[in-house]
Amino acid sequence: MATVTTTTGAFSGIDTAGIIDKLMSIEQRPLDKLNQRKEDYQKEISSYGEISSVISTLRTAVKGLKSSNISSFTATSSDETILKASAGAGAGAGNYSIEVTQLAQDQKISSQTYSSDKVVFTSGTLTVVGGKSSAVININYKNNTLTGIKDAINSAGVGASATVIKDNSGYRLVVSSKDGGASGGVSIFANDTGSAGQTLGDLAFDSEFPSGASMTITQKGQDAIVKIDGQSITSGSNTLTGVMSGLTIDLKKAAVGTNVKLSVEQGSIADSTNLKTFVDSYNAAMTKLKDLSAKGETLSGDRTVKTIISQLQKVTTTSYGGSMLAQFGISHDKSGVMILESSKLDSSAADRQTEFNAMMDSLSLGFDATLRDIVRDMIPSRTNTISIQKSRIDNDVARLTSSLEKTRESYQKRFAAMEATIGNLQSQSTSMANMLPSNDK
Repeated sequence: MATVTTTTGAFSGIDTAGIIDKLMSIEQRPLDKLNQRKEDYQKEISSYGEISSVISTLRTAVKGLKSSNISSFTATSSDETILKASAGAGAGAGNYSIEVTQLAQDQKISSQTYSSDKVVFTSGTLTVVGGKSSAVININYKNNTLTGIKDAINSAGVGASATVIKDNSGYRLVVSSKDGGASGGVSIFANDTGSAGQTLGDLAFDSEFPSGASMTITQKGQDAIVKIDGQSITSGSNTLTGVMSGLTIDLKKAAVGTNVKLSVEQGSIADSTNLKTFVDSYNAAMTKLKDLSAKGETLSGDRTVKTIISQLQKVTTTSYGGSMLAQFGISHDKSGVMILESSKLDSSAADRQTEFNAMMDSLSLGFDATLRDIVRDMIPSRTNTISIQKSRIDNDVARLTSSLEKTRESYQKRFAAMEATIGNLQSQSTSMANMLPSNDK
């Protein structure tokens, strides 16, 4: 018997493959719907990933809303040849009188003069103490010259630096303290283990007992001395930090009897980068939420998104200690976009600075807590629910796909059986025709 194919009926001439495909397209409609739903779930998960990103960005901006981070101040010196100043977080407006009576300077010690910077020293060790750090340096044939010892000290990582100076008398090793001030001395303790060359003891110096040392002091370490509004202050550095809240003062020269006026003024809060970043981040988050939940979009009608939008709106319109953002020029327009009225913000914040600072500090803490809950709880909970639903769809797709494969096989077998039956009938018909007597005479 002839071989039966399900591509085109060998005996019937029917396009059985085409018929099966059309039948299967009807059978597959439930699977197509499942795959579409699976794709929708994946889009929802991706959309929540976008939401999590903008909320995290907003949270970073909210953390910068503390009053100390958005209040800008400028510091102006009446004589910048004597001192300069800059204002940062924690500064406050005010005027100060400053007298610089002495600058801080590093201690410097110098060796005796040598005829060459290649002069060779004996082997041994040099223990260099600079500030709060120390290091033991091994001296051998690799570094036993004046220049080699200079390089070894600079590579030791201690609070001291070295250089070789050439003058009319010859070459000298000069070691300076990196930690300035009266207490920032340098000490070098020598231990000779060899006999050839200049003794390492020539480079010894004890800052606590300088008299009789081989090296001599060429510059005494001293503290800076300033008077701020008549109060005397000392510092081991010419850069004063922490002396006045939020201010950094750079001392340039001593001027005994000269009082420099330092004025600290508050700048425009509306120009605060942190505040502008917050407004932009809030609007970006709200735009993303509304776009993704608009009619016909991926998260249209999603209750979690609606809740997030509601919470963001609520936290920016809530009263904090009796004050609201809108009272200081930070409000929403009719479409919900946050706007910043610069002139109103600056004037109201200046008039009610204590209230404004308290409000911003409370807002920063409260808003951060809300956003933390959204990122850590609400979004993960919702995406987990969607993922579970998607997993169920995956199982249904696998089950239905297997069922459809069996259905196709069933159709193929049935059409193959039909072709076989037709083939048998045609064969019988031919046999019967051959058995009939011919009409030819």
